[in-house]
Amino acid sequence: MKTSAFLIIFLSFFLGFGAIGFTMTDFQKKVYPRKSFMYITKRVTYFRCTKIYCGVEATRSMAASSSVVRHTKNKTYLLTAAHLIWMSPLGLFQRMRIYRPGAKIKKSISYTAVDFWGKKHYGLRVVRQNKKTDLALMSLKRTKHPVISIAKKAPDVGNTLYAVSAPHGWISFKMIPFFKGQFLGYFKGKEDKIRWALMSIPVSGGASGGPVLNSNGRLVGIVSAVHRKFHHYSLSPTHANIVKFMKGTRSVKKKKEKPTSKPSKKKEKPTSRPEILNY
Repeated sequence: MKTSAFLIIFLSFFLGFGAIGFTMTDFQKKVYPRKSFMYITKRVTYFRCTKIYCGVEATRSMAASSSVVRHTKNKTYLLTAAHLIWMSPLGLFQRMRIYRPGAKIKKSISYTAVDFWGKKHYGLRVVRQNKKTDLALMSLKRTKHPVISIAKKAPDVGNTLYAVSAPHGWISFKMIPFFKGQFLGYFKGKEDKIRWALMSIPVSGGASGGPVLNSNGRLVGIVSAVHRKFHHYSLSPTHANIVKFMKGTRSVKKKKEKPTSKPSKKKEKPTSRPEILNY
């Protein structure tokens, strides 16, 4: 009798937690598309050149997160943060040492996408970027990775959001960090006048470009920047800007620019945001 009672209690406990386990698994498959995530590394090699040859002066790296957003017949496209492309991996003193007076410096840049689910590496090419909204599209050879669909509408204030990213390289085989927060509203920079989505999702270096998803697993943003003094407030390009950017990349063919009679002398203003760090 005691054995039967124990067996009944054990089965109830096992089946009960098993049901919770299956529910959590289904939810994670819906909201947490790990196989759509890719980690990007940027490698910059600086060469000091003379009349005879060029020697390696230094090699530096940067990293970011990304997600698969589109497939064509021969290519797969990743959405990530544009500052990975235009930012330099050199610090102030490193820059002063390498670019000292009289030095002729050349550099080569390469991008690699790392799939920690299938343990594969892919070469990347920059297709398009928008510095103002911090969005970039990169391509690689066609893969079978699932695509993250863009949500039909922006999140409402208070909605739960989920971010998939790899801060400081914290990622390994089939272990991709998953963060949870809320949509807090919109923030507009004083200088660039660009509207940004504000989230209560913790962010650190390497998380940039990681997809931000709603409760249905649809993309509503990407990790872009964080407050210098409080890393639990993060920024993302707005849903509207992402939709607009992706519509502009329907055709990946470069359009021929019309020649201008006079070169433009206007300098682009930096899109600086006070107390904001790009990651």
